[in-house]
Amino acid sequence: MSSPESIRFSECPVTEAVQANPFYQSAELGVDSGFWASEPGIIELDFGPSQCELCTLLQGKVRLSSANGHEAIYCAGDTFIMPTGFRGRWETLETVRKYYLILQRPEA
Repeated sequence: MSSPESIRFSECPVTEAVQANPFYQSAELGVDSGFWASEPGIIELDFGPSQCELCTLLQGKVRLSSANGHEAIYCAGDTFIMPTGFRGRWETLETVRKYYLILQRPEA
C-alpha cells in the first residue's frame, strides 16, 4: 500500500464570509477537515459512537458543556477534542473561527 502525500494547509485560502470551508474530505478514510466560523449562538451536539472531532480555535471564545454536566471555556489558541459519543452544547460566546478535523469510523 502506498503512502498518501502530505497536505499543505498554509496556502489554503480562508474566506471570512463562509461559514464552513472544507479543506480535505475522504469518505474512504473517514476524514473531514477544514475551517469553520460562527457568530454567537448555540449548537446542540450528539456524536455517535464512531465520530470524534479535534479543534483548534483561531479566533473567538466558546463554552462547551457536556450532557453529564462538565463545562469548559476555550479561547483562540486552544486545541481540544470532543471524543466519540460526546453529547452536549457548543455555545459561541464571541465570533469564532476554528480549524477542525473530524474522524468517522466506518459503520460495522
